[in-house]
Order: sequence, then structure tokens, then C-alpha cells
Amino acid sequence: VDATTGETIFEFSIPALTVASQADLGISDEDWANMTIVSEDMDFNEIIVDYSKMTSYADETNLKGEFGDPDGLGAGKAVGKLTGISVNNSGELVGSYSNGDVKTLGQIAVASFANPSGLEKVGDNYYSATLNSGLFDGIGYDVTATGGSIAAGVLEMSNVDLSSEFTEMITTQRGFQANSRIITVSDTLIEELVNLKR
Repeated sequence: VDATTGETIFEFSIPALTVASQADLGISDEDWANMTIVSEDMDFNEIIVDYSKMTSYADETNLKGEFGDPDGLGAGKAVGKLTGISVNNSGELVGSYSNGDVKTLGQIAVASFANPSGLEKVGDNYYSATLNSGLFDGIGYDVTATGGSIAAGVLEMSNVDLSSEFTEMITTQRGFQANSRIITVSDTLIEELVNLKR
């Protein structure tokens, strides 16, 4: 119905509705209790389309689509791409998306041992469980459960084996000194050969 003139622009009818039973739908008692049953004898509000503010010139119009209800609810969001991952103090892996969503992607579990000093060094900052340290249960626990936290983006203290590195440095230095002496000896021999020619 045109809101200005009152004449009918177009009309439509709602077809006859068939009410299915709970058994036909195969849903639980709880879902069935929460359903709104629609029947043929229910009154539906008349739908009125107001064209009084619509303009249309050639291929331009002021009509546009809006998502959701008039208040913007239920509009949803665009598909987002993962733009970044961060780790918070609780050890949660948090993903940021291009549409503004922030989702928790996972949780870092911390291993607990009865005797951490009994762990065996296996190199490259890795440790292996031993009978002395106690075995890992394979589950882990939340780091905040014991008042701890995870510091992301913080450079840890050096875990280099200083004795091993000093030994390597001294060996390299001695090797360089030996090579430099060979060059000195070679230079001396060449000088002697030149002197013999004279």
C-alpha cells in the first residue's frame, strides 16, 4: 500500500502452513519447548512499503541495502583474515583478524616436575625428563594456577655454556696465531731466496 495515496502497490499472501510434530523434526524436548509454533489462524501484521522518499534517476537511486534490523543488530561481520598472533600473560595464543575480531586460538600448557633440578640437558636449551626429575604426565597446567605468568616478547638471559664457548674461542685464537706464523715464515723464506739471488 502506498503510504501517500493509500492505493495498493503490490500484495502477497502467506501460503498455508503445515505444523510438524516433534517426532517429525527429530528435536529434543528442550528445543521443542523453546519453539514458537506458527499456525494458519495466527494474525500477521500488514506490510506497508513507503515509496514517498525514494528517488530514481536513470541508473542512480537512493535505495541501498542494510544488514541486520533497523537498529543494526544481527548484521554480522565481514570475513576476516588472521593479521597477527600474540601471547598474553596467561599463556593464551590470541589471534587478531582484519574484521576486528579477537579470538583465543590456544593455550600454552606448562609442564611440572617433582624435581626440576633433576632434568637432563640435551642441548639447544632442551631438557629431558629423568627418573630423578619425575615423569611428565602429558597434560600440563595453566601457568597462572600457581601465580606465575608468561612474558611475551622479552629477551631471556643467556643460556650459553660459557666454559664451552671460551674453549672454542681460545682454540680459534691459537689456530689464527699459528696461521699467521706460517705467513711470517713463508715471507722470511722468500726474503732469503731473494737475498741468495743477489
